[in-house]
Amino acid sequence: MEEAIINGTKLNVINTVFSIASKINKDRIKQAKEFLAKRYNSTYNTPTPHITYAITPLKESHLTDVQQALTSLVSNMPAFTVQIGGIEVKDNGFVYLPVTGANLLEKHMLFTNLLDKFHTNEIREKDLIRCKNNELSQKDQEFLVRYGYYRIFENFKAHLTIGDIQTPNVDFAIVVKELESILSQEIHSTIKVNNIHAIFHTDALVQTNMKIFWEETYNLN
Repeated sequence: MEEAIINGTKLNVINTVFSIASKINKDRIKQAKEFLAKRYNSTYNTPTPHITYAITPLKESHLTDVQQALTSLVSNMPAFTVQIGGIEVKDNGFVYLPVTGANLLEKHMLFTNLLDKFHTNEIREKDLIRCKNNELSQKDQEFLVRYGYYRIFENFKAHLTIGDIQTPNVDFAIVVKELESILSQEIHSTIKVNNIHAIFHTDALVQTNMKIFWEETYNLN
């Protein structure tokens, strides 16, 4: 197992993570993801759109305990609503729909703290690379050392990933217009979230190489 030292703390680099999300079964969002993959070579081609609440590097030896704790936590959890915003594109070509709602930060903190009980000193390979490339702030690195992930708490931004633009020299404004025609009924809408989807998987540098070892969908009341 590879070791890394960040901010003076020794960490183990592993490639297995536990993710907690909600699947959003909207056909037009799936179509938009497929469009980006075919037209602009998007690497985010997992078929089902989802809102991710928490990701934690996790040893396989902790899997059973996490499964039991999560099942207990969500057993009486009610369904809730969220609001989907307009299409946004980052400078690196990442395309997404921002998601807002009163329950989102609560769910993020709830699941992050649950997984933290079983996290020791592991980080993901891709985050180690980000540290080596000086892509993370001091605060990001503190979160990474403490929780194994840095997009947490004030860094948490709920979203639906549409994909990324890998084709060079593309006008992002044109891509947004193309996606708006596909997603006209989804953007700036309110949707009901009625499930929690948990996955234990490898966290490959490219999403298409991800291998799922276990997954479960919990229906919300």
